[in-house]
Amino acid sequence: MAETEVERFWRETEERLGERVLLYSLGQYLGGYGDVRAGAWGLFYISDSALHFQTFPNQNWFSTIFRSFARSRAREEATEMEFTLPQASIREAQLRGGRSLWKRIFAPEPPTVSVYYINEDGNESELRFLMDMKVKEFVNLLKARSP
Repeated sequence: MAETEVERFWRETEERLGERVLLYSLGQYLGGYGDVRAGAWGLFYISDSALHFQTFPNQNWFSTIFRSFARSRAREEATEMEFTLPQASIREAQLRGGRSLWKRIFAPEPPTVSVYYINEDGNESELRFLMDMKVKEFVNLLKARSP
């Protein structure tokens, strides 16, 4: 049976990391880590030793048509961004979605994940992101692996 593109991607990712990927989901980075552009969409995944985020260069038909009007944006989208947050630095993970039932029905928005971690300076920082699916599983796995 032939390996699919998705299976190959995860196999190569695990080979590059030298460890297994336990869980992954598509999400939107909101802020809280280095110089990664807020609002970027990509893959969040948990390996044996870390939380990872990775974007992928994309060119869609819309950006191609309007390339001359938005050259800087096209260059930004074409740049892959990623970071790795070691599991040992993660102190807590929370699912934030305290909106009223009324707002959830008429203005649906995915819940926000907050990950509190110790940064390179030794200070606590908050990483925030939204996820499309597996949100509770993702937060529970981060919680279970935190010291």
